[in-house]
Amino acid sequence: MASLPPEMWHEILRYIPAQSTYPKLLTVNSVVFHILGQEVEEPRELTFHRDPAVAARVHSMDLDISLSNEPIDDILALLSSCLIHLVNITKFSSSILTQGGLKPICVRLRPLFEDIWASFGPRLGSLTLGVGVSQYAHFALDRSRLSGINSLYLCLYWANPTDPDGSSRETLLATTILPCLLSVKNQLQSLGLTFLAPINDSSAFFTKMRPFPHLRSVSLLPPSNATLQSISCALENCSAVLQTLNLNLAHLPIEGIDMGEISGCLRHSRVQTLIIQPQSPSANSLRGADSVGKLIYMVQETVTSVVARTNEWSTTEEFFSLFAALATCPLLEHLEIQINCLDTVVMGQLAQSLPRLKTLVVLHRMHYRSPQHESMFNALEEEEYSTWELKSLSIYRNTRTTPDRSEQPPTTAYQAVQAPQPISPCLN
Repeated sequence: MASLPPEMWHEILRYIPAQSTYPKLLTVNSVVFHILGQEVEEPRELTFHRDPAVAARVHSMDLDISLSNEPIDDILALLSSCLIHLVNITKFSSSILTQGGLKPICVRLRPLFEDIWASFGPRLGSLTLGVGVSQYAHFALDRSRLSGINSLYLCLYWANPTDPDGSSRETLLATTILPCLLSVKNQLQSLGLTFLAPINDSSAFFTKMRPFPHLRSVSLLPPSNATLQSISCALENCSAVLQTLNLNLAHLPIEGIDMGEISGCLRHSRVQTLIIQPQSPSANSLRGADSVGKLIYMVQETVTSVVARTNEWSTTEEFFSLFAALATCPLLEHLEIQINCLDTVVMGQLAQSLPRLKTLVVLHRMHYRSPQHESMFNALEEEEYSTWELKSLSIYRNTRTTPDRSEQPPTTAYQAVQAPQPISPCLN
């Protein structure tokens, strides 16, 4: 069976019972292990990777571990026994969540990560880690194990209430995370930093980060305005080669943010892709649209793709403010946006503001289906959009079935707006 083609393996795996407590093989070239640490049986999906012919085809590994109870030793031993065959992995992602503050669990994971780096560490090009900063040392990373990394994403949190206070977090960042970043600064092309807890003073940490001469993609979720400003200053030296900026401002209040705080890394940038998640909900959401507009103005000469994600903008005034900023981007071809006030007027204004747009993806959130919404979508379908150069137009509807089921997760429906050629409706 080891010589079977990948598509045959995929069919075989369909008949293997999926158990939520098992590490689960999803495809033959990407393996995802979700380890929950409950009752342990022999995970048949995982044992397939002991076959070198199968394991050699695996190039991506996602290891999510959430452990709170015994037993875990059998699972860890089984996983380690498979690693000697997983030699061609170039992309690795891992998130370690210890429940109940059981720190010894992370200590017991260290031998597993030693085996991981020994197996495919030298071949890794992309690494994603989510871990408590105080437990970061148990990943057993050092400079030699990051020699091939060009894409690094770190999601940092404080694992439990007994972690050090804010003043000590700076020390933890400087002694654990900073050496990791500095060891790859000359080779790193993509960097992601997510901070899930506040830091009292991050300026010293980010000052020491510089320089990143080849950094082309940055993804940031700062915990405060001060951290945002520090990050901007740290990345200023790489702005000339920066092409993609993914900025999540969800933790920052609209009233207190000054978009000038991020201007440092955009002053001389050549950003082509801008992804923005605006700030937390506010009574004055127009200011959120204005702040995003200011960010767009900073990259207007070079940006070709904009993704603006929000749940709060709901009036045409807010979107017209945003459209005015987008209209100043002569090279813009792709736009992905959420529009809660979607109607023919808004779409018409969008077409007028962005006549050169090639691809448009719209997410429209409504509480429940109604005749008014169906009528609105019918009206959108009848529009010709003749002034547009669009090649692809998609509208995604996020709906609830009835207004009295607000506690239920929304169901997602898709509606492609039909339009004359050369527009081809696209559903993803």
